[in-house]
Order: sequence, then structure tokens, then C-alpha cells
Amino acid sequence: GANFDAETNLANVPGVNVSDAVAGNPAAGKTYSFFISSFNGSASNTEADVMANATAYFTAALATADVVIDETYAWNPSAYSFDSFLSTYGLTSSSDLKFVQNSMVLRLDRTVSEGNGLDWFESRIAKPDWAVEGLAHSLFADASKRPKYFRNIATGEGVDQVLTKAMCGSALPVCEDVHSKFINITGPVDEEVAPTPAPVVSVPTPAPTPASTPAHT
Repeated sequence: GANFDAETNLANVPGVNVSDAVAGNPAAGKTYSFFISSFNGSASNTEADVMANATAYFTAALATADVVIDETYAWNPSAYSFDSFLSTYGLTSSSDLKFVQNSMVLRLDRTVSEGNGLDWFESRIAKPDWAVEGLAHSLFADASKRPKYFRNIATGEGVDQVLTKAMCGSALPVCEDVHSKFINITGPVDEEVAPTPAPVVSVPTPAPTPASTPAHT
């Protein structure tokens, strides 16, 4: 497969704004954004007209896309479904777009906290290997891969990984009066270790000052 060529496919979409995905680092990729108001070609257009115009450009730009990852904000991820996606983008299930017909619409909200915070953004330590495995699971419907982060809303995958406080097995020093633990990014948490005492430096004791002897005349 290949990444979507946004520069080419969005060239004819009005009002597109291009910025660095990582500020100050052009090599990290680009973010393309535009407002629905950019598609209001006439003051007499209704909201439905504007949405229909935007949808027409949207479908034309994504005609060659096989998979879409939808990052639309949803305060309650569990309530966001494939129907939500279709409604948001002015599409229907009968659309001839490949990612609609082939049921390939993914989201990043499979793994969340009890307060619906997305682990994709809020995880304490980055795990790119988990992300790749989770993507493969949803992208290829590969049951041999562990599901993580991604879910395919077009096939009905839900938010089935809720992280709770009870799952945390290590007491961190910022939370309780415990010894620090080393957290190895590429491996398991090390056993609890006590802090290393500061080294003791010996300072030689100065020799005593001899008592003064009275002078005799």
C-alpha cells in the first residue's frame, strides 16, 4: 500500500490550509485542514447546499483511498459509530467510495480511560510496536494480532479496552511514599530498589596545637 497523496488529491479543494504536522519540522509531514464555510459558493446557499458541495469535493478527493482513519472528536467514543461517521461527512452507506463499500473506516479510540481519555494521546510511555500490531489487527482483520488503539467502526468494532486505576500494579513515588522504580521502555518494570546512599568522604583530623611554653628570664 501507499500513503494518501494529499498534495495531489486535495489540490482542487477550495480553502485548504497546509501546515507542518510538527511545528518547525517540515520533514515530519503536513496537516491539511479546511472549513465547511469554504464551500459556500453563494450567499443564497442553504446549510444543506454547503454540506452537499463540501461532500462532493470530499468524495472526489478520496476516490482512490482504500482506508480512512477518522479522528473526529467524540466526547463519548463508545457512542461514535459508522453511522456517526457517514452523517458527519454527508455520506450514505450506498456511497461508491472504496473505504465505504469495503468497510474500512478506522478510529483511534479503542483504548480509553474510565473518563473517556484516549490512550493514543494520554499513554504515559509510547509503544509504537503496540500501535503497529493494533493497526494490523483492524486493517487486515487479523485475529493473531493483539487489538490496541485502533478499531474498525465500519465492521462494528467497539471501544472494548477501558483502562482503570485498579489495573495499575506499580505504586509511583508521586502518588505514595515508596521507593522509586525504574521503568524500562523496552521491557518490564524492574524490582523495587532502595535509593543509593550518598558516599561518605573522610576528612583527616588536624594535629593538635602544642601548648605554649612560658618564657624564663
